[in-house]
Amino acid sequence: MAVIVRALCSVAVLFFVIAPSPAKIAEVSAEDAAHHLVKKIDPVYPTFAKTLRIQDTVVLKLVIAADGSVLRVDRVSGNPMLIESSIEAVKQWHYSPFLVDGKASEVTTAVSIPFSLGIPDANYKKEEETSRRYFADDKRCRAAISAGHFSEAQSICTEEAKLGEQLPAAREMERFEAYGLLGQAYFYDYKFPEALTYFQHQLESAKKKLHDDDAEMAYAYHHMGMGLTTNHRTEEAIPYYERAETTLRAAQNKIGSEFLKNQYAKTLKTIMSEHAILLRHVGKNADADALDNAAQAIVVRTDIKPD
Repeated sequence: MAVIVRALCSVAVLFFVIAPSPAKIAEVSAEDAAHHLVKKIDPVYPTFAKTLRIQDTVVLKLVIAADGSVLRVDRVSGNPMLIESSIEAVKQWHYSPFLVDGKASEVTTAVSIPFSLGIPDANYKKEEETSRRYFADDKRCRAAISAGHFSEAQSICTEEAKLGEQLPAAREMERFEAYGLLGQAYFYDYKFPEALTYFQHQLESAKKKLHDDDAEMAYAYHHMGMGLTTNHRTEEAIPYYERAETTLRAAQNKIGSEFLKNQYAKTLKTIMSEHAILLRHVGKNADADALDNAAQAIVVRTDIKPD
């Protein structure tokens, strides 16, 4: 048996010694590849990346077939939010054949795809740093509110709001979120005048960016209703509850996601119940009963998972 094993090992060694190694794919420079490019599809700038004002250059490694089609695309570097769009575009590119030793051959090269919103580098770096600090504070602010540490949340959320105010006009939703969170940090700590101030800021911010079929607009109206109610301004609060309900219904009709429709239904039910309490407070009992019945009729499902 030992003789057989040694013989098999000898054959294996001989095989690996004499077996030809795979041919190495020729690498061509980016400049040379650009001269061969005959069909170029520009990537779509992702909407969310534009909203967040993300600029970057994506670098990809390509394997190009002998006929000039793109066989494979691998990421080298670049913002993750820009990668998929870049790859989808580059897959459609086509090159005139590359000759290696006079024969059309498979090659590899690197391509750089810039995504720019025209923001100067110095400004972009400053905005990027402010944005990084903003989102770090946003995470801490939400965690403090969730844990019931409202005094701590007020300090953190205040810093978040200040950073949000330093971001450019296009980043209005960051200010919207920061004001809403800061208002909640005060509201749940029973500091109602301060809460109302920041809910007012949130609504002003919402009006710059949102419409009356956006769920976020409904949340801003609801916060205003809450703020006014707890500051003993019930008559003023009621119209905000009405707007919140109308806006949330419009958002339900607009959205395609069944999960979000169900989430909006849950929120709508809560808002309507609060609204009914206010109506009773001002003596409109029949209207309150009708609203309570409508709220009870809303079906909120528990079996719908996030899309």
